[in-house]
Amino acid sequence: MSNNVIQKVRQQYKNIFLMPKECAEISCEKNSRHILYFLPFTFAFGLLGLALTFFTDIYKNNYPHFVRAFSYYGLFVLCSAISFVWIFICKKKLSSIHVMKCAQYFTFICFQIIGLMNLSISNFSSTGVVVWMIITLVIITVFDVNPFFYLVTTVVQLTYIFLVNKSYSILWQEYANFIIYMIIIISLSFTHWNLIIREFKAKKSMEAANKKSEELLLNILPPKVIKELKEKGSSTPESFSNVTIMLTDMVDFTEISKTLPPSEVIEELNDIFSNFDRIVNNNNCTRIKTIGDGYMAVCGLPESNKDNVNNILCSCLDIIDYLNKRNSTHKIQWKTRIGVNTGNVIAGIVGKQKYIYDVFGDSVNTASRMEHLSEAMKINITKETYSVAKELFNAEEREPQIVKGKGMMTMYFITNKK
Repeated sequence: MSNNVIQKVRQQYKNIFLMPKECAEISCEKNSRHILYFLPFTFAFGLLGLALTFFTDIYKNNYPHFVRAFSYYGLFVLCSAISFVWIFICKKKLSSIHVMKCAQYFTFICFQIIGLMNLSISNFSSTGVVVWMIITLVIITVFDVNPFFYLVTTVVQLTYIFLVNKSYSILWQEYANFIIYMIIIISLSFTHWNLIIREFKAKKSMEAANKKSEELLLNILPPKVIKELKEKGSSTPESFSNVTIMLTDMVDFTEISKTLPPSEVIEELNDIFSNFDRIVNNNNCTRIKTIGDGYMAVCGLPESNKDNVNNILCSCLDIIDYLNKRNSTHKIQWKTRIGVNTGNVIAGIVGKQKYIYDVFGDSVNTASRMEHLSEAMKINITKETYSVAKELFNAEEREPQIVKGKGMMTMYFITNKK
């Protein structure tokens, strides 16, 4: 039972007060910057205190108070100067989190000594306790200090008060106030520490969620369109010239799918199209959409690409090679028809609730006709695409055929790359 309780306490401590490594590094860097900003003010405060003490006490011949005040403000000047020099000496090594922590805790201890010195000078009066508390609160506010640092150092200060100062019987009320202030300071430091960790974890969770959303959007929309949606809230359709479009579909898909359970059909298409995506991405092309067993990809938008024909045809050859290898090890034999055309298109987002990035135009319709007039495991291309591809690919000219809506057209089968 006791072991379970201890484990629960440890787990709770890890969840609440154990700062993640990345968060600790960020806090250390922030503290180092803040110390460099903070020390000049403390140095100036010490000098101002010395000047005021000199003009108010020396002229009044109040030498004992001047000596005490001089020692107090002198500590401000000395500790801030030493801390400043220490950090600059370690500047080249501040990439090390351990060196950064050493420099920071040295500075914090100096400030606490200053506060304790102020208590001694003021004979532990309520004013001195308030000054000590203000100094400590400033440290908590400006720096992300481990609360256990306050727990240890304030206990040491309390011990010093009771053991070193012998007039505690007279100043018991001030000591009681000091103990109350210590409890408040320690509680605030733990709260501050917890908030830092919680904010960091919340920020990381938000970043992870945004990254996941970004990845999901990239699967649906091109990066350029996503950027427009973020900046403007909408995306304007654009016209693109010199774009190559590829359309594929599976031969005898309806007949084969009738013999398979629906889950297996989806599993097969998911596997095949996932590999199509990999091939298309490797060739710097963009998948536009899938419709049933149909797959559509383009190259040359939304960013222009002078190698659009080469990239698409390389994708087509890789797709056929992939299916041939897959068929050699799978019981279900899938074959595809591929059609390719090059020309001008219009591209943009369709819909307002469910975004779909699509391409339109006569060139897309022609690519669709090429796919319908293609044959199993062959790449059928138009004359426009062939005019660019003939320098890089071997092709077989086909007999001219009547194409719906286009009339008689000459087409080519791409066989392989030269």
